[in-house]
Amino acid sequence: MKKKWRAPRAFALGCALVLAPLPLRAAENATTNYPLGTASGMVLAAFPPMPGLFALSQSNVTTSAGLYDGSGNKAANPSFRLTGVSETVRLLASWPAEALGAHLYSMLVVPYVHLDSKVAGHGDSSTGFSNITLTPLLLNWRPAAGHSIGLGFDIATRTGRYKASDGLNTGTNYTTYMPVLTYRYRDPQGPEMAVGARYLVNSTNDDSRDFLGNRQSYRSGQALMVEFDLGYNFGRFRPALAGGYLRQTTGDRITNAVLGDGPAFGISGQRDGNKLEELRLGPSLTYDAGPFAVNLNYQRTAYVRNGSEANAFWFNIALPLWVPGHAAP
Repeated sequence: MKKKWRAPRAFALGCALVLAPLPLRAAENATTNYPLGTASGMVLAAFPPMPGLFALSQSNVTTSAGLYDGSGNKAANPSFRLTGVSETVRLLASWPAEALGAHLYSMLVVPYVHLDSKVAGHGDSSTGFSNITLTPLLLNWRPAAGHSIGLGFDIATRTGRYKASDGLNTGTNYTTYMPVLTYRYRDPQGPEMAVGARYLVNSTNDDSRDFLGNRQSYRSGQALMVEFDLGYNFGRFRPALAGGYLRQTTGDRITNAVLGDGPAFGISGQRDGNKLEELRLGPSLTYDAGPFAVNLNYQRTAYVRNGSEANAFWFNIALPLWVPGHAAP
């Protein structure tokens, strides 16, 4: 959701994704613990069938500029630009076990971020870890050839660098709980599609500050996020359209009051709880080299309400680290 104008700190970009690099968006300070568009086709229901330890490295550069109100109109405000550079490592453990007919996995996602902002001529920067994400247990079913269904529960922990008095932070100081459901269909010499849906439920940041520096309790609203990847396999290459859609379902709350119940807080004075809505789209290209795979993709904000406009560039590499008793897949 778009964040009301709140001095430079309103644009702290929190990254933490299951994957993670960070664009700025939603909820408090216009950012969510799971950045929209981070789950490319290399993530959505892409689970190796054999036991072992696998890694995905994601390098990202995101630039954001322009703030949009609750009607999707560009708001009049001081000049603003935010640049985020991040490296995120995702480790996936594939266990030699099954439950309910599904293969079992666990995951750890560690993002490291550098942020630079410029608001009305004032510059600020911050470097450090963003919120680490844990997936204690993930189930994957393969009901038929080419089909894969995943069900898991992600926890973006309150571990990122955060100091309320700083103008910019790489962490958000709150935890997000996310049930996740994914589906993938793949024809090695034909169409491939993947879609994933997650629901974000946030805890409270008890050390938030208003634009005057006063301490407050801020709880970002809940949100539904759907990410997708639609492509076609030409030998080892797969061009695709990648992106995601996010819609905040409940308003932000300050000390148990929904934004908009009292004085208007939105950029345009609207009393909508600062609910974010955003659609991001862009081209993606994946090369399967055999023992590893490489992906490049670019995503741009196509529509945003109560948020900012962003351009995100990704470079992803997936590879096995340890596969006992097997040659590298």
